[in-house]
Amino acid sequence: MNNSQDEKYVYRYYKISINIWPLSFNFNTNTHKILRGPLPYLMGFGYSLITIFLGFFGRLNGMKNAFEALQINITGGQDISKEVLNFNFDNRTIYIHNNLTRQTFEKTDLELIHLLTEIQEHYLESHSTKYDDANCDFIIANLAKLKIFRLTQPDVKDVFDAMRLHDRHLLESSNE
Repeated sequence: MNNSQDEKYVYRYYKISINIWPLSFNFNTNTHKILRGPLPYLMGFGYSLITIFLGFFGRLNGMKNAFEALQINITGGQDISKEVLNFNFDNRTIYIHNNLTRQTFEKTDLELIHLLTEIQEHYLESHSTKYDDANCDFIIANLAKLKIFRLTQPDVKDVFDAMRLHDRHLLESSNE
């Protein structure tokens, strides 16, 4: 149940290879925000035409680059959606989200995990214990105030497990 706006679009770039003896130009296009479906493949077809008409009249290495460009373009471009969507979140939020069970992962998105970490910080301002049932109830109650009802107690405990894993990872990397 990721953000429906994010699910509508993909972020792709394409490759262009122009090889006309003795010149060779290989570059990536700008990143395009494209509606899911056939549109990424149609755009890839357009960039492939440029490579087909201008990419095979040069050196052997240039032809290799032309085949690589065709392969990327025909498959709908290089998908960088995850990198673009993760850009606005801190490493902790991304780490926690990536270490959830599949069931919890499908119910959450990075914004919700970020919100959960903020609620957790608010909880820790007035409580000394963390990751217990009272902590879990506090998070669920605060999510309900925001009209977010899709997480259950086992889901929140899964988020706690990912938080513990992140804390342990941080501690191990600081000791090295």
